[in-house]
Amino acid sequence: MADSKCDTKTPQLILASTSKYRQALMKLLDIPFQAETSPFDEEPLKLQISDPMALAAALAQGKARAVLQKSPENILVIGGDQVAALTQSDGSILRLGKAQTASKAFEQLRALSGKTHQLITAIHLCSFDKQSSFINVTHLKMSPLTDEQIWRYIELDQPFDCAGSYKIESFGASLFEEIFCTDFTAIQGLPLMQLKKHLAEFGYSILSRKRELL
Repeated sequence: MADSKCDTKTPQLILASTSKYRQALMKLLDIPFQAETSPFDEEPLKLQISDPMALAAALAQGKARAVLQKSPENILVIGGDQVAALTQSDGSILRLGKAQTASKAFEQLRALSGKTHQLITAIHLCSFDKQSSFINVTHLKMSPLTDEQIWRYIELDQPFDCAGSYKIESFGASLFEEIFCTDFTAIQGLPLMQLKKHLAEFGYSILSRKRELL
């Protein structure tokens, strides 16, 4: 857990996620924060909302507000969620989340093989008197993969906790032909370029803590 005291002029910052990927990215902003697991139940929304973008936004908001409601007043909470979406030949949209198992990861990667899909990353920030949110969409074209290559990749990365079943920062980079994005950090779950702008609205400034040089 990342933990440090915040400036009294700004609320305590809480990342509503214990994802090691989001925590690692958050640390790059050099802003003190704590990471907490959100008690929000995602399953009802996953059944109610079919549109991937609306679902990601609703889940990000739900996670953030659930942490906000159980915490002291002077806090700012960041919630996030990712959904991978593939438009199929019949026009329907296949929604891909965290696989959790090897067989499900294989199924997802086989569906994405040779195709371009969207990775939707939604972020919601909220305090007791203010809120802000945004969505980042990355387009990724995966190379055609054999079943053997898919299984080998799963063995190497075990991407069971990632939307779409790939880790772009690891062996997953070898799966793709093209990536079109406005913020590469969004692929790992936390679009830092957009996030820092929204944090500024709440009084936070990146790389602002003074340290003595060794």
